[in-house]
Amino acid sequence: MKRISQILLFLIVSLLFVSCFTPRASYSKKVSEPSKPIGNFLILYSVLHDDLLDLGEQNYNTYLNGKFNNLEDKGFRDNLVNKFLELGSGTDYREIFEDFRAYDFSEFNNRLQDKEVEFILLVTQKSYVHNEELSDIIKYQVYLFELGKEEPIWVSYGFSNVFAGKLAKGILVKLKEDKLL
Repeated sequence: MKRISQILLFLIVSLLFVSCFTPRASYSKKVSEPSKPIGNFLILYSVLHDDLLDLGEQNYNTYLNGKFNNLEDKGFRDNLVNKFLELGSGTDYREIFEDFRAYDFSEFNNRLQDKEVEFILLVTQKSYVHNEELSDIIKYQVYLFELGKEEPIWVSYGFSNVFAGKLAKGILVKLKEDKLL
């Protein structure tokens, strides 16, 4: 009887653990070495379903202008930025850019140079999956750009639950694993 109760207790605890577990996967690739150590980076967030192979003027205008600071995504974006800041990493986009304002490509770059931003960490939401059995899941792609270079120096893809804190921690872990931080 005692053995059966131990097995039942184990099964209940296991089920509770599995029901609280959100699967995560993360794949990353260091595309090139940064020209200098990454001391800090500007954190940007946007919903972007396409891959961003470069951050040139055309892609900036198509995918980011007016979107990295829109009002629709402000709540999640601010939570994500705040979590990075709590973890001691990143520069707050709100110190450089206003919400709900378009910036042409040259003004965007000039503002970054004025604040001496050398790297941009762009977190993009590729899709959002509502899951009734587990928590909702966000699929994301993350790009690390060095100012002055159009191509990313690092790219990561993964999925996580929608909590900004877990996403920020996961990104920082991958950056450290890939020896960028």
